[in-house]
Amino acid sequence: MTRRFEIVFVDAVDTLLRVRGSVGALYAPIAARHGCAAKPDAIDAAFRHAISSAPPPIFPDAIPPTFQEFETAWWHDVVLRTFEPLGGVPEFEAFFPEVFELFRTPEAWELLPGARTALDALRAEGRRLGIISEMDGRLFDVLGAFDLR
Repeated sequence: MTRRFEIVFVDAVDTLLRVRGSVGALYAPIAARHGCAAKPDAIDAAFRHAISSAPPPIFPDAIPPTFQEFETAWWHDVVLRTFEPLGGVPEFEAFFPEVFELFRTPEAWELLPGARTALDALRAEGRRLGIISEMDGRLFDVLGAFDLR
């Protein structure tokens, strides 16, 4: 007797989709408009350090209506710490919402080659699909933009 799996879970980031280019490449032109001329490679290095040294994005005191506020505050701190060693962004409070919201859109993301084909094949076999991800709540908007929700 052959056992058939019915449900397939996949991770979203770096399995279905990835950042378009790099975080630094996306942040740099927006940072320049807000007074910071940091290079994409320098931003990427600083971002990797900031995110790896950040506390985990776990919010035990958050209730559903406030969860997005906790996520946004967590990212605010990561992005602020990204730019501190690069001299900061003079207009940071205008800069941050712009880059934060960019990652809610398909402009910041691209589907990995073969992702849609693989999902379509699994669906055609009658599999139920789900996503497990460490990404924040903006993932729902990104998946919707790629018709993957």
